Amino acid sequence: MAKFSSEEIVAVGEIQQLINDWVYELDFHHGVGIGQIVTEDCSYHMHSGLRSGRQEIVTAYRQRLDRLTGDGGKVPPMRHLNANLRVEFRDRDSAAITFGMTFFTAEGHPAGTGHTDASAIADVWMDCRREGDGHWRISRFHSAQPFARPLG
Repeated sequence: MAKFSSEEIVAVGEIQQLINDWVYELDFHHGVGIGQIVTEDCSYHMHSGLRSGRQEIVTAYRQRLDRLTGDGGKVPPMRHLNANLRVEFRDRDSAAITFGMTFFTAEGHPAGTGHTDASAIADVWMDCRREGDGHWRISRFHSAQPFARPLG
């Protein structure tokens, strides 16, 4: 059973906000501003493989945005919904977290189609670190999709 100190309770709230900011960045800015959310040395497993370091992660999201808009179209809408956050502190400034993610996207479907089912359900594992400026950032991201709807 979880038991947190007062300081850890505040940190859990800050980490939850970090995850909410990460989701907002992906859904509304397509990841191009993710550099503010990840550490310089972040290890990030994404759709196109492992990215190491902040710049590689930012570049991968910019390339994805270019791919999705390459034909002059708009980025398909997407939403990430997180649930069941679990935080395990390793020390005062680092934590391992897990949560479930439900992902919705219109990618691979013509605009205006009536699909409303989830594209994927993912298990997410992250490490978060509080840096010298006092902000928590993602230092490791990995996920697996036990359930996924084929695109297209």
